[in-house]
Amino acid sequence: MSLFGKDNPSPEPESNVSAKSESKASAGSESSLTAKELVEKIVQLLSDSPNEVVVNELAGEQVSVLEIRVAQSDTGKVIGRKGRNIQAIRTILEALGGKQGKRYSVEIIG
Repeated sequence: MSLFGKDNPSPEPESNVSAKSESKASAGSESSLTAKELVEKIVQLLSDSPNEVVVNELAGEQVSVLEIRVAQSDTGKVIGRKGRNIQAIRTILEALGGKQGKRYSVEIIG
């Protein structure tokens, strides 16, 4: 008797090749988020009151302005220590804007 309880000395490995290729194919077909949706999701995750987060996009000729409205108590969390959180959001928008050929400005309204 072998370690695996059968006369076969090793178990047959299962083939997950098709499952891996399907997951890669579906990952590429996901719909991309708009800048507004992306910022809204990030701010909701930072906020203690995610249901009070509202992001408005004001599209201009050269620059789109994203206004972020949060609860007064969440303003500091969105800005972050030394402005790191809001700067990170602006950096993400800069990268997204470069890819789309757009510019974004962010304003926080507490």
